[in-house]
Amino acid sequence: MNTDRLQQTFWKIRSNKAFELFVVFVIVFSALMIGAKTYDISPTLLSVVVWLDWGITLFFLTEITIRFLGEENKRNFFK
Repeated sequence: MNTDRLQQTFWKIRSNKAFELFVVFVIVFSALMIGAKTYDISPTLLSVVVWLDWGITLFFLTEITIRFLGEENKRNFFK
């Protein structure tokens, strides 16, 4: 697969409304997880929250990679 086609594929993903809505959902969910950590919760539930936090972090790493690779002009990515 050539670079232009790969970039076009990532551009289509990042421009997809479902992808955008899922990102917003993960942002809201992440905020809820941060709020959950402020309460006194059981160690088991805290462990689940920590794993979810790692998953959210990996998702955002994937999202930023998709957005970067989908941008034709990399300088525009940082604007």
